[in-house]
Amino acid sequence: MNSLLYKSLIMLLPLILSQIIYFKIDKRYDITNTISSKIPIQQQWRAAFCFCCVVISIFVIGVFGIYVIEIPDTIYNILNGILAGIGIGMTSKMSIKKVN
Repeated sequence: MNSLLYKSLIMLLPLILSQIIYFKIDKRYDITNTISSKIPIQQQWRAAFCFCCVVISIFVIGVFGIYVIEIPDTIYNILNGILAGIGIGMTSKMSIKKVN
């Protein structure tokens, strides 16, 4: 039980920290709207497209870490946490609809 908790903390801490940092940077520089305006997809599908890109990038890093170079599990979990935190933050900002 403790081993699972320690392994999940290795991913959850970078995830939480990257979300906090992303929201602060996005509030200042408005990165989400810039990226959202560059994606040539309908507004309702942009968040799903962003989430799929994050999942694909995590998969590519995993395959790269297994077959090309040997990435330790802790570094892989930290990278996944950072990517997932930024991706979740971006998709949550894209999926919020403004109510008039």
